[in-house]
Amino acid sequence: GRLEEAESHLRTSVELFEQANQEFPHYETRKRLAHAECYLAKTLVARGKIDEALQRYQSAVDRLVPLVDAFPHQFAYRSNLRMGYDGLAGTLIAKGRFEDADQAYLQMLALGDSPSGGPHDSQFDLGGNPYARGLLQHRLGNDQLAADLFREAFAGFEQIDREAGAGSPLRRLAQRKLRWKLVTCPLPQFHDPSRSITFSNDFLKVDAESAFDWYALGIGHYRAGAWDQAISALERAAELRYEEDSGNCYFLAMAYWQKGEQDTARALYERGVAIGRSSGEAANLDDVNFREEAAHLLGIDEETEAEPSCCAP
Repeated sequence: GRLEEAESHLRTSVELFEQANQEFPHYETRKRLAHAECYLAKTLVARGKIDEALQRYQSAVDRLVPLVDAFPHQFAYRSNLRMGYDGLAGTLIAKGRFEDADQAYLQMLALGDSPSGGPHDSQFDLGGNPYARGLLQHRLGNDQLAADLFREAFAGFEQIDREAGAGSPLRRLAQRKLRWKLVTCPLPQFHDPSRSITFSNDFLKVDAESAFDWYALGIGHYRAGAWDQAISALERAAELRYEEDSGNCYFLAMAYWQKGEQDTARALYERGVAIGRSSGEAANLDDVNFREEAAHLLGIDEETEAEPSCCAP
């Protein structure tokens, strides 16, 4: 929740690595500089500074591509380049440059074809990369291609869930991603709220103070039509967060609307829009989809809607 302070420290880190790279040029220094630039860019997106974030991600990618070409077996270089392409795609989406964003995702996916020293070159290979591109293709109106990419992504997560050892970090990560996507995928044929709720409840047994697990549980209950349970979980998530989240507001708005509490729903929607405008929401297609879903349910025309006027109760 201390984004301004984080930005300051990350800028200092980037400056120090830039100085080190000039004085002692070395591929490891370039890798660390690119890594720091990616985290600075991510923070800039969260602060709504999309233009500079785009420049930082592009700079990181430009530094990392030659390293991956020269050392194709180095996991760290490839992992950092994936991060760069993923962030670059998100910022391009925020700028409305969807075709360029798709090219960035294709570059990210192509990294999976290169050699690696491990069974999974990245914990995202078996699902995360196709899913991100699927979200973009859905945004572009290519739902058949989006469905194929989502299907590929779910198959990858399911493969990890089957093959990774019980209790392994990789399996838990796959289950977390499955849990989220089973209720947030923009194509409803992929929804399975019951399974998602089971995963979330299992995670909350381990950490009952996890805001994100309560958030995912609330979305699961919303998809299952359990409005009161959704509100309870989403409000618990809001209590545990360090800062407000636009997506949480949108799902609370929809749950209250389903209960007939339209004024509360509208206030929550407006609050979500205000948060989203200041937090780089446009770079996150999940949050964009949530906002549009809420606007449709509440009968709001986003193109003509006035500026938000109040906060949630």
